[in-house]
Amino acid sequence: MEISGFLDGIYAIHPDNGRASNAYLNQVEIDLQRRLGDRAEVCVAVAYDESFGIGAATMSYAFRSVEVEDGEPSPLISNWTASVGQFDVPFGLDYGRYASVDRPSVSEPEVCGATHGNWNDVGLLTTVMTRFGSLDAWTVKGMDSRMWNSTEEIPEDVADDDERWLTVESRASGGARLDVTLIPGLGWGATAARGWAVAGEPAFTLVGLHAQGKWKSFRLQTEAIRAVKAEHVTPTVVRGCYVEAKQTFDPVFAVGRWDYVEEGEVNPLRYYNMGGGVTVTDGLECRTEYRIQSPSHTGQVLFQVVARF
Repeated sequence: MEISGFLDGIYAIHPDNGRASNAYLNQVEIDLQRRLGDRAEVCVAVAYDESFGIGAATMSYAFRSVEVEDGEPSPLISNWTASVGQFDVPFGLDYGRYASVDRPSVSEPEVCGATHGNWNDVGLLTTVMTRFGSLDAWTVKGMDSRMWNSTEEIPEDVADDDERWLTVESRASGGARLDVTLIPGLGWGATAARGWAVAGEPAFTLVGLHAQGKWKSFRLQTEAIRAVKAEHVTPTVVRGCYVEAKQTFDPVFAVGRWDYVEEGEVNPLRYYNMGGGVTVTDGLECRTEYRIQSPSHTGQVLFQVVARF
């Protein structure tokens, strides 16, 4: 049995409103993993989000698994795995960084939160790894869409049970993600997903394009995502993109990101994020980030300490 985990804490400062500054425990997760023979494994993640619950629980079996020695040509299909249970749905690139320990920035890309919001669901996932990239396909319970169903602007003190909030539930959904790597260090791909309501009407549609590249200690990634929420009730389009760059000067790194989000008839929002961090010791990092939102020009300073164990 392998036991690992991570935790992080954040201190947020709002220069325009000092009373809004606060410190809080962000994420805590304990991961349990056990190999069952040569091809199967069980993974369970206990996560904290205001209370403890199951963040992931999967049983996986590798129908094909080929280990390639350095210098040897890779086979056309090197791995084919099927998993059942609860997992992070592999949409785009950001799904691999939902855990704070895996994300170089303190905040997440705004368009990812606005379109699919750390999509975690119960269902079946299959992954095929090839010499040219990978293909993920899944069918899950479905993602619920919550949106503001009013022509009025959202009040700052609006309650969660306000009748103007509309929640559209999905009965089931499915999707696929293609990732292609023809040139070492450079990859691109696309993801598509769709959900259906209880009566069979379309509940939501998600499409996205992504690309990433690396050269020595420099990393660059970008995503463009378009979502149509509440399709059979009151279709609302949410779209946007981000570009993120990271440069490492071991043990220090710098990271910057530009976000763009457009939702319905609301004026588009832009975010400019600049920050960095330092590896204090193996498994312990300190990070900081300064965020500016446009057109309001409000700023926020974030400090984070994250530890892996």
